[in-house]
Amino acid sequence: MKTFYNEGTKLLQEKKYKEAIINFDSALNIRPAFAKAYYNRATAWLEQKKYPEAINDFTTTIELEPDNANAYFNRGLIYYEQKDEKNALYDFTKTIEKDPKNAEAFFYRGFYRFGMKQYAGAIEDYNKAIDLKPDYVYALNDRASAKQMINDITGALTDYTSASLINPKLPYVWNSIGSMQSLLKNFQAAIAAYDKAIKTDKDYYLAFNNRGIAKLESGDIKGAIDDFSAAINIKNDYAFAYNNRANAKYKLEDYKGAVEDYN
Repeated sequence: MKTFYNEGTKLLQEKKYKEAIINFDSALNIRPAFAKAYYNRATAWLEQKKYPEAINDFTTTIELEPDNANAYFNRGLIYYEQKDEKNALYDFTKTIEKDPKNAEAFFYRGFYRFGMKQYAGAIEDYNKAIDLKPDYVYALNDRASAKQMINDITGALTDYTSASLINPKLPYVWNSIGSMQSLLKNFQAAIAAYDKAIKTDKDYYLAFNNRGIAKLESGDIKGAIDDFSAAINIKNDYAFAYNNRANAKYKLEDYKGAVEDYN
C-alpha cells in the first residue's frame, strides 16, 4: 500500500496525473479508508480540471479527516470555479474555522461577502487576509473596492495606492486610483494615475475614457476629446465614450459633431 501511495505522490509532484491516479487507486483498493490517498487523488483530479471527481475525493477526505482545512479549501476553490456561491462560502468558512491563518480563505470569503453587499463583513475578512499576508495585492484592491462602496473614498485611495506600490504593473489599480482622485476633485492627480494605467496597458479603453473625463473637468476639452476618441478606437461600441465626446464637442460649440456622437 505504501509503495503505491509513495509512487503516486512522486508522480503527482512530477505532474503525471493519470499515472498518479492509477497508483492512488491501487493504494485505496488495499486500504479503503486512506485519507491521504483520497486527498492526493483529489489533487490530481483537480489539476486536470475534473471537478466532480475531485469534489468526491475531497469530500471523502473530509469525512475521514474532519479537521483537514486544505480539503475544505480546495473543494471551495472548485465551487468558486463552478460559481456555486453557497457551497464555496461554506467551505471557505470551514477552512477558516480549521485554519485561521489561511489568508486566501479570508480573501475568498470576503469576495463572496462583497458580492452579497455585506461590505463591513467583506472588509473584516480582507483585514484578516492582509494581516496574515501584508503584500496581498488582491486583498488590498478588493478591500479598497469595499471601502468605496461605503463611501470611504480616502480609505479606498490609501488601499489602492498600497496595492500599486506592491505591484505597479496592474492597470486596473491605477485606473481605480484615478477614479478616487477624481471623486476627491484632484483631477491632475487623477490624470497622472490614468497615465500610468495606459502606460501599463495601451489598450485600456476605460482609462482613456476616465482620463478624458478628468481632462474635461480640468478644462482641457481638446485633450478630453482625444482621449474619448482613443477609447472609441479601441472599443468602437463603447457608448459612454461617444456620449462623453459629444458633451465635449458641445462645449466647443461643435453641435454637428455632438449630434453625430449622441446618435
